[in-house]
Amino acid sequence: MELGMFSWRQAVVLLWLLPLLHADTEDSPYDPDVNLNTPQTIRRHGYPAEAHTVQTADGYILTMHRIPGGRARGDEEAEDEAPGARVGIPPGPTSRPRHRPVLLHHGLMGSSYAWILAGPGRGLAYLLADAGYDVWMANARGNIYSRAHASLPTYSSSPFWDFSFHEVGVYDLPAEMEYILQTTGASQLHYVGHSMGTTALFALAAARPRAAARLASAFALAPVVFVRHVKSPIRLLAPFARDAEYLAHLLGKGELLPHSKILKHLAKYGCELLPIDKTLCENMVFIICGYDPAQFDKALLPVMLSHSAQGASTKTAIHYAQMINSGKFQQFDYGAQENMKRYNSTAPPSYDLSKINVSTHLYYAANDWLASVMDVNSLYTDLQCKKSKYLVPFPTFNHLDFILAKDVKKLLYDDIIKQLQQEDNGSDKGYGILYPRF
Repeated sequence: MELGMFSWRQAVVLLWLLPLLHADTEDSPYDPDVNLNTPQTIRRHGYPAEAHTVQTADGYILTMHRIPGGRARGDEEAEDEAPGARVGIPPGPTSRPRHRPVLLHHGLMGSSYAWILAGPGRGLAYLLADAGYDVWMANARGNIYSRAHASLPTYSSSPFWDFSFHEVGVYDLPAEMEYILQTTGASQLHYVGHSMGTTALFALAAARPRAAARLASAFALAPVVFVRHVKSPIRLLAPFARDAEYLAHLLGKGELLPHSKILKHLAKYGCELLPIDKTLCENMVFIICGYDPAQFDKALLPVMLSHSAQGASTKTAIHYAQMINSGKFQQFDYGAQENMKRYNSTAPPSYDLSKINVSTHLYYAANDWLASVMDVNSLYTDLQCKKSKYLVPFPTFNHLDFILAKDVKKLLYDDIIKQLQQEDNGSDKGYGILYPRF
């Protein structure tokens, strides 16, 4: 695929060389969050942060990150901080959660960092903590925070990488949910997923409805379930879905597009030097997710690049390519012979959406090239326990805007928090009784 006169590889090399070409310039402004992990960044902004590990039934060891309370609001600096400002606030006494825990799940190649990347006043994890929620952020198997297994090595060709969003849904999510409920003493929790985080949710709720019953509600942001009308160039992978060897050569054997040091180099220098550099970086995002310069915050580019490509399996990308071909929300297609062994059928079974019994809210956008309006409408039609469907009121809002848009709080997150509060108010009162005294 070409980027104007440059190929993808040429564009990356050009960006990598830019610091050398401008070595005589003064140092560019540098955001320290580029080199911080999720808990470190949370603490830098004055919130409490915890890390918890849990082992799945099939042996994967996952790390979850938690914000167990809101930031101290004892000084005017914290009160008056502009939305999205990336200024460290000294930690202080934190407010105790007043509501059910909320589990946030990132998309493909993402991590828990997605929910804090936009900063206090704009990142959903911070907003929920400020609103009185006990915030837990998942890290799917295979990303940089969840690369351990009870018995399997994690090198690139290892069986460790033999998973898709199906395993994230039916193994990761139940283990994480059970751990959260045991730790907090709550009887149920809320779930918010973005992109692949929604695919895993619906795989769980369809395949293991009893496990999904622990969810009080689910919020699906840019839900990727049916992918018949994907506009992103990702669809160009679909014709090769049956050629796993070729896709492994193209995308990585085992791990999908392994995280490279070059991304951190680009994060620190390549997108901060000249306007043309930032334009190249922005176009890489728009080509995949949809074009929305109005909501794209250029100031977040260095941190975004540093915390992108956080790890996933190539098998997950192949699974999505298969669903583009079939037009169905179905399990992984291993070929007729292996399918018969695994499923007792030559074709992979479709997920039965009629079995889903979770109060579900869908959030979608008109300019999302990965979760089209037509595909979201198909999902909404097939769901039995749907609660609401919300079209983001901004015509060029794209797939990545659900996490990073300049006005994401006003356009999206305010409504999510309102709906969460209504979900809570419509059932048990006084969620403080669900939390033991520590």
